[in-house]
Amino acid sequence: MVRLGYVTLSVRDVAVARDWYAANLGLRDVARREGFALLGGEDGARLGLREAQSPADAARVHLHFEVPDVDAHYDALRARGVPFERRPTNMPWGFRVATLRDPDGHTVEIYTP
Repeated sequence: MVRLGYVTLSVRDVAVARDWYAANLGLRDVARREGFALLGGEDGARLGLREAQSPADAARVHLHFEVPDVDAHYDALRARGVPFERRPTNMPWGFRVATLRDPDGHTVEIYTP
C-alpha cells in the first residue's frame, strides 16, 4: 500500500508562507530547518514549504482543504481582511467551494462537501 506523505510547494519566503497557512488554515509545525518547513493538520495531512528564488508556476498548483462550514470559514477570513477570488459557491460535483491565493500565488480552495 502506498500513502502520500506530503506535498511540497516552492515559496519565496518560508516564514511568510508558514505564517499564512497557520493563520488561515490552522496548519502547525511538524518540522523546520533552514529553508524548509513541514506543516500538519489535525487530520494528519502534511504540507511542505521549500524556499526557492522564484517559485514554480504557482498557477499549476491547487490545494484543497476541507472545512466543516465553508461559509463560516470564509466569513472569518474576510473579517480579518483575507482576499478571496471566489466567494462560497455550490459546484456541480456537490462541493461548496471558496477560492483564495497564498502569498506566492498558489490556488487554495476551502470546501465543504
